[in-house]
Amino acid sequence: MSHIAYRGIHTSLYSSLPAEAIQHVEQAIWLRSVGQMKDARAVFENELKPLLDAPVLVIERADLELEAGRWGEAWRILDARLASAKEAGEDLDTAAHRLIALTRAMLGTRHRGDVVSSFSEIKRTQHWLRNLPITEYTDIHASCIRRYVLSYLFTRLQSNYENPDAEHLPTDPNGETVPASKVPWSGLGQLRRHLSSRGMFHEAAAVFRVELNRTALEQREPVVEEFLLAIETGFPSSNGKDFVEATVRLQRVDTYIELQDITHAVEEISRSEAAFNRYCDHFDVKSRDSAPHMQALEERKLSCIQDPFERLRRAEELSGRLELAGSSRTGACLSVAAELALAFHKVTSEREYLEKYFDFQSRLEKHDERVSEDIADLVLHHNALIPVTVASLVNREKLLEWIDGFLRQYPHFSAPRILASLYRSQSLLLTNLRRAEEASIAFQKAVELDSFQPWHGEWAHLRNATAAFSIDGAIGPLRPGSEANDQGEPFYWPWRSSMGDEDESKETTLKLLWTWSLDDVVTGHLSFEDFSRMTEMKTKDISSIIFIPGAEVDPLQEDGYDRICSWLMNPPQEHRNRRLFCLVMLRNARQLFFSANLLWHHRLREVKQLLEFYETLPQLIRETFPGFQGYWLGVVALSHVALLEVESDLTTRKPLEQLQEAQTYNELALAEFRRTKDRAMVALHQRVGAQICMLTISRLRQLMQLPLAGLEAIYDEAAQSSTNVKSSLTPTEVAKEIGSLRAIGLEKIKETDEILTDSELHASWSDGLNGVRHRQSITAFNTSAYTVQIAMHFLLVGEGEPSQETITSLWGWVQKYKARSLARTIGVRASDPPDLVKTILANPEARPLYEKMKQLEDRILNADLTARFDLRRELDAHTEAMKRQHPLLRQLIDLREATPFEASDIITIEKRAGAPVVLVDWFLLQPYLQGETGKLLLFTARAGFQPTMDLLTTKLQDIGTWCQRFLVPEEWKDFREENLNTIEARTAFQDMLGGLIAPLGHRTERNEVLVLCPSSVLHLLPLHALSIVTPDPEDADDSITDGLIHRNPVVYTHSHSLLRSCYSATELARHSLASMSAQFLSGISKQEIFYYDKEREIQFDYSAGRASIEELARLFKSTPLLDAGASKYSFLSVAAQSRMLHLHTHCNWNSSDPLDHHVEFPRSISPSGGRPVEALPARELFDVRLLPGTHVNMIACQGGLAEVKLGDEVMGLVPALLYAGASSTVSTLWCIKDADGAVFAKHFFHSFLQQCALGMKKSASSPVRPEENDDSLEGYPIRSITFVNLARAVRAAAIKMDKGQCQPLYRWAGYVLHGFWQFPLSGEDIKWLQG
Repeated sequence: MSHIAYRGIHTSLYSSLPAEAIQHVEQAIWLRSVGQMKDARAVFENELKPLLDAPVLVIERADLELEAGRWGEAWRILDARLASAKEAGEDLDTAAHRLIALTRAMLGTRHRGDVVSSFSEIKRTQHWLRNLPITEYTDIHASCIRRYVLSYLFTRLQSNYENPDAEHLPTDPNGETVPASKVPWSGLGQLRRHLSSRGMFHEAAAVFRVELNRTALEQREPVVEEFLLAIETGFPSSNGKDFVEATVRLQRVDTYIELQDITHAVEEISRSEAAFNRYCDHFDVKSRDSAPHMQALEERKLSCIQDPFERLRRAEELSGRLELAGSSRTGACLSVAAELALAFHKVTSEREYLEKYFDFQSRLEKHDERVSEDIADLVLHHNALIPVTVASLVNREKLLEWIDGFLRQYPHFSAPRILASLYRSQSLLLTNLRRAEEASIAFQKAVELDSFQPWHGEWAHLRNATAAFSIDGAIGPLRPGSEANDQGEPFYWPWRSSMGDEDESKETTLKLLWTWSLDDVVTGHLSFEDFSRMTEMKTKDISSIIFIPGAEVDPLQEDGYDRICSWLMNPPQEHRNRRLFCLVMLRNARQLFFSANLLWHHRLREVKQLLEFYETLPQLIRETFPGFQGYWLGVVALSHVALLEVESDLTTRKPLEQLQEAQTYNELALAEFRRTKDRAMVALHQRVGAQICMLTISRLRQLMQLPLAGLEAIYDEAAQSSTNVKSSLTPTEVAKEIGSLRAIGLEKIKETDEILTDSELHASWSDGLNGVRHRQSITAFNTSAYTVQIAMHFLLVGEGEPSQETITSLWGWVQKYKARSLARTIGVRASDPPDLVKTILANPEARPLYEKMKQLEDRILNADLTARFDLRRELDAHTEAMKRQHPLLRQLIDLREATPFEASDIITIEKRAGAPVVLVDWFLLQPYLQGETGKLLLFTARAGFQPTMDLLTTKLQDIGTWCQRFLVPEEWKDFREENLNTIEARTAFQDMLGGLIAPLGHRTERNEVLVLCPSSVLHLLPLHALSIVTPDPEDADDSITDGLIHRNPVVYTHSHSLLRSCYSATELARHSLASMSAQFLSGISKQEIFYYDKEREIQFDYSAGRASIEELARLFKSTPLLDAGASKYSFLSVAAQSRMLHLHTHCNWNSSDPLDHHVEFPRSISPSGGRPVEALPARELFDVRLLPGTHVNMIACQGGLAEVKLGDEVMGLVPALLYAGASSTVSTLWCIKDADGAVFAKHFFHSFLQQCALGMKKSASSPVRPEENDDSLEGYPIRSITFVNLARAVRAAAIKMDKGQCQPLYRWAGYVLHGFWQFPLSGEDIKWLQG
């Protein structure tokens, strides 16, 4: 190679090297140019190893890694050398050291987000070269300028750095001061010309690259032609002329692609390839495919392929080859492939393309993190997943986990705007998951990091924009000049901090209107007269002009608003997009204002004008915010539905027209949202479509109830208005039409439920209180309860009694309705049932699938947070396959996901209960139209039989009346429940509300276990205290009236899915060695046994409860927890070791915050002015972990109350205890008397111990069943088990306390059992108890 002239661009530094080393450096540069990167590295690591600290070798070695796309490795080389130079006291102001520092700073902005080093080096270089004429530039100066330009651009991109003076290096040839009007970066062209004139074409070509990218698109052609001419006339062929020409033409290809001039791009690719081949021919290069230049050309060719299918195929094939080759173009190619795959998925809806998209994104992330180590790109590429994730409602939690992982893994990464984009992504995801407080915190961090960001166009123009293509005929990106972007920042930038916040967005818009109007008056774009008409109204308040305060429109105000709109529609050219977008935001804020104030007609008018305006918007705005059109189409439909749902009469022509328009716009909106794959909006508008069907059914029903004359008049009016309606409808036709609408509506609502259920399932992995809150929040936002209500309305449409199929469907929807969030959160935390796991492992088909699931879970647990995204997606796919492929695995996943309770679950529970079980559900079906009345439904379900349904006759107002009179009166004399402590209350309870359980008389049998699942306000009622009439088994003509709990063991649950979780906790306890270790605690200290309330002048006696605790502890041979031994700390300590916890204490219920629902414990020191107690609130119980199968008795006032929201989502002490691991609780519905609580506890535990004794006798006389003595399942040894029926114990206590079934409710009816009623005891426990 000695005959070849130097190819390097830092030859002035060669003087520091011996001749042989220079040859080796040139060899490495040559190998780099033809793509033999490993061989080039070998030269540095072997032949040049003794000289690696030489600045020129450090620079060339780093350039080698940079050419290979390994930014991180290049940074480490430079950083290490710079550190050693500082330590050795070398002169860091030499040109070579400056170049090392500048390159390190440039790389550091991307690799480490280090903009501080860039700030310093930019300022240092600016000061160094400010007065240096171009004529004095060496090759090192030229390289410094290249790195300086890129450092400046990267720093601007990643921070709020603004330094216009920095854009005027190099200075002109004479070193004169640069005038303010000079075009930024124009000195680059002068430097390139000067280098060319000196024959330094390699150096000039390197400068040319940054020069061209800093030149406006329309001005690039003359620059390219000028340099090509200089190369042709002044560059010797033997010195790599063809190579330089090839690189220049490659830069020209990028320009053509950005201009969407594909024809010229293809031609220039051919010329560049031909020039490179001439170069290779000249130097006898055989293997050319690995050359960076050829790889770059192959990547550019993708942009020129017109057939999108072929383009995707080629991108997929090329990205694979480039990955294997370790090419620097791998990231760009994978990015193109990902964009194409996603576009295909949006058009075709084929999952294959979505999976390809995620695969490309995963490979791109690995490339960013492990190969290029461009961490800035890593964040930006991951942010690209956000729109896909939000639209699909899946993977949101996975992305949040990735963001958390990134912030932990890269604490040194400090680029403000990259971090701001990350926090904005986090805020968007959290907002989408309805976690408002967390979203606000993330958003504020973004605002602090990114207070201002100038528009930077494409990413520093370092990578060509991908050419537009269309699968479905959509228009691609704009050609420059067609609808040019505004000057400066993006058109939407003023709203960047207020997107999604209605009030902030409105405030931003109003401020801009005022500022711009004043600016336009000054510049003459707006006359003062027009300005006055726009703003000088009665209030002189621009806000009141736009957001009218009442239902009636003031013509003067509307004129002012129209003038504002007209002014914004005719903006100065340089502000066109920003002003038009402001008008969009203004009109959108106005329609939202109308919505909030229920001004539906105004909203309709505004939105329709928005839709007309949308068609005239610049393409850039429409492409940047593609969701506007679908959203506004949907708003029209929603507004019509809102108007119709408050109409009591739907028979006139106007409702018909509204229904037709609502349906038209809703279908258009649906088509748009399906096209964009926005599942959340598809779910919403499928539900809107179902509402329209239901409203149409309601209209048909109303029409058929009209007298004939009225009906004919309506038909005549419709015909005259050309409304598409038949001239007559027969009852048969109406029934057929209603049936068709019912079927369509049900299909729509089922899709809505499927999407929203999927959304809720993937909304959170959190356990504890946060998990419950997150799930309840998103369930409330999705209004899933309303979805169920609509579905049930459809099912009940039709004449006559509902069919059994309909009743079964109704029962299924009821199970979906109730307490879904709590059950799901328990499922996240719960262990897999050992018996089920054992059965799965014994099944040859199920076992491998289960084991793969466990392996994936272990891999996720051990992986870094940023590495879990793909693993979790793999686990999701595997879980879905498990549910499809085997019923045992489906059963396991159902438990984990708390899927709605099914009939098969009853069989499982009844088998363990050892007695017939009947599940009882109440459901309040709200009225659909104004003026209608709701329906109270009662469902029963038992193993082996179809569910039943009864329409109850009890009036909802009677429930409220009884509660207000006896349960929660506004006034009382001594204590709130004093009216409840009367026979009158019990009589009224039966007379007014007895119908709530009346059907159970013939739906259930005596002694069957009844699991009561109330709804809404019914959770307050002691339903077990109502009497029931049943046939006398000894006399068919007679009947027997019994209190429900006298007739049957009764258990309560907030949902049957929750019951299944409690059952699973009991099953886990069967396989636990933990003994019962019963603990009895009195939360009332000795000093408060006799408490005198000075304010009410009442003496309270709590001695009975304390005595009860002492007696029960004696019976169970344990130490009573009293006074100092009954502290909160003591309770939490024993709670972790006991499966039987009995508390007799005070409890405080605060309905305004159910998380403050708490029990009290004594403490030795009183707070200032307070009682000597400390509280254990429900919120803290979510952090407590009880032993599996624990039972908790709370003999405390109102311990069993819970906040019940829409969808029977509950919160309070009982839900918190069940989450903590309890499988059952006994609590109270109201404030009880201390002595009554002691009596209940006495009878409850008397029955408990009797059952223990009976169990011991049975164990002695009967051999242990094999399955109960099977310890083959490792980790779950099982001992002889006896079960205590807690429902029977509660029933026994109630019967004892309700002597003659005539005692006041207050004394005995407030005690309720929640959860699974079978309490497991080992044989050792029973023997110990019996002593």
